[in-house]
Amino acid sequence: MFRSSNMIVFLFLISGAIMAQERFTHTCGLSFVLPANWSYTAEGDHFEATSPDESVVLLFFTGKSAVVEEALRLAVQELDGIIEDAQITTAAIDEVVNGMTQSYVEGDGYVEGEEIDWDLTFTQGSRSSMVIIGLGDIEGMQSTITGIYASISE
Repeated sequence: MFRSSNMIVFLFLISGAIMAQERFTHTCGLSFVLPANWSYTAEGDHFEATSPDESVVLLFFTGKSAVVEEALRLAVQELDGIIEDAQITTAAIDEVVNGMTQSYVEGDGYVEGEEIDWDLTFTQGSRSSMVIIGLGDIEGMQSTITGIYASISE
């Protein structure tokens, strides 16, 4: 009986964690899933998500595929305005995720004198694109962030 009760409680907790995730569909048509307890704000084409411990912030920018260069330019401009002495530590990598091309680079730099990790991920869909800037403890939350990026779909 003790084992059965523990198993039921375990399954309940696991299903609660899965149910707590939330899928967001942006007006551009791309959607993604945030883990439980992440906070977020959305305004127009801009979406910002923060990890529960506030160690990572993800900034989402979207647009039609025809304005890809403009979306990237704005994202890089945003990155330049936030991070001092930004350095690329991982060369650009291209992958196909959910039928869309994702390209990303990683690096580090300083925000208000504190060293942080960053990444810049670009997802190109058939009709829309999404640029995501990750700031903070990217390495420490890599599996969670990878899960968010892997959830992006049309």
